[in-house]
Amino acid sequence: MAKADSPGLYITYTSSRILSALRKAGWANEPIPTKETDFEDKDIKLMGFAEYYNHWLNTAREQIDPAPIANFALDLAKKLGKSYTEEKLVNGRPGYIRSVQYAFDVLKKCMEILGMFILDEI
Repeated sequence: MAKADSPGLYITYTSSRILSALRKAGWANEPIPTKETDFEDKDIKLMGFAEYYNHWLNTAREQIDPAPIANFALDLAKKLGKSYTEEKLVNGRPGYIRSVQYAFDVLKKCMEILGMFILDEI
């Protein structure tokens, strides 16, 4: 968990980076208002991937093993990290901001279940 290239460190770093960017954009505490036409395919794909949370949480519970939710959290963090490099949140598209907010909220749930902490700043 503490190695520089560990999945746990990647998840923690990504979540903190996203939280910092959402704060700078002014959307860390409430969902940005959106309408259906605000979303592009990539926004919908990110939110769709985040929707697998319940599946992986149930799988982890059934197996009495945190690995499925931990692996999902890592994959979600990678998708969030990639998305973050493609567009800016400050003055960004509402659909993009909302998709990042949604995926970030799911990542936070995963981290809480895994006993991880979101750093306030990086």
